Amino acid sequence: MLRTGTFSHITCASDLATTTALCLRGAMANEAFIIYGCPYTAFEAAKTLEAFVVPESDSSLYHFKSKTNLILNLVGFSGLRNVRLIGCSQEFAEEFAGLAAKYPEAGFRVSNEPRTCAAFGTALAGEPSATDIIVVERQPDLIPIAQQLAREGGARTIVIDPVSDAEQAEFTAGQDDFECSNGLARQNGLDTCCRLVKRKLGAGFLADTYSSATFITKLPYNLYPFPFPTGHLPAHTAGELVVAGLSRITATPVRSLGLFPSTSTIFPFHPVLCQLT
Repeated sequence: MLRTGTFSHITCASDLATTTALCLRGAMANEAFIIYGCPYTAFEAAKTLEAFVVPESDSSLYHFKSKTNLILNLVGFSGLRNVRLIGCSQEFAEEFAGLAAKYPEAGFRVSNEPRTCAAFGTALAGEPSATDIIVVERQPDLIPIAQQLAREGGARTIVIDPVSDAEQAEFTAGQDDFECSNGLARQNGLDTCCRLVKRKLGAGFLADTYSSATFITKLPYNLYPFPFPTGHLPAHTAGELVVAGLSRITATPVRSLGLFPSTSTIFPFHPVLCQLT
């Protein structure tokens, strides 16, 4: 059973192990690696084949090139050669193709496909009776990631509203008090966070019984003392963490080609910090 830590930096350290543990129940052989700029088109494409999915890196950010290189590492580690860029920006497509071209021995087949959808055509799939659940915020870029994790782990998906700026500030202040203060201030900080979690999830969620819950959210909802194992995949790194976790189970990496200087570029968190019993 997965035992998550109390503090946010400890729960983050278990993200990769959480994903791996869930997906051990239903690992499948994948046919393609989808990198998407359009989550709607990627969602539809992934319904018809087994594929890893991860969003493109944001070209407006200072670490755009290093994150694109990390995605190439994930592709190589997955063992897949069929890479589909779906609705990606020109900046990302050119950067990724340029990096992949440096390794002709890997045999990557990169296709650049346009966006063809402007909305999700169907609801998220999943096992209706599953007691393992994926809780994801209603953000288009996160939906294909949640779908992938639910499919591979035989889980059910629950979509919730994202937090507002005011709610994020409220939770962060409470979390800081919980982690850095003592006595009553520490308890008040935890109570603040728990009130927001209860408000966002609703009474119906808290009344149900689950085997496990994985949160793909901006805030670490698993700070709440749920009576079942929980994990948190931060929204801004969820795609990479899910693919890294799945790759550990399903793939034969191409590292013999010398593509990867070290595994530290692939795994942002060290799974040994997670306590397993």
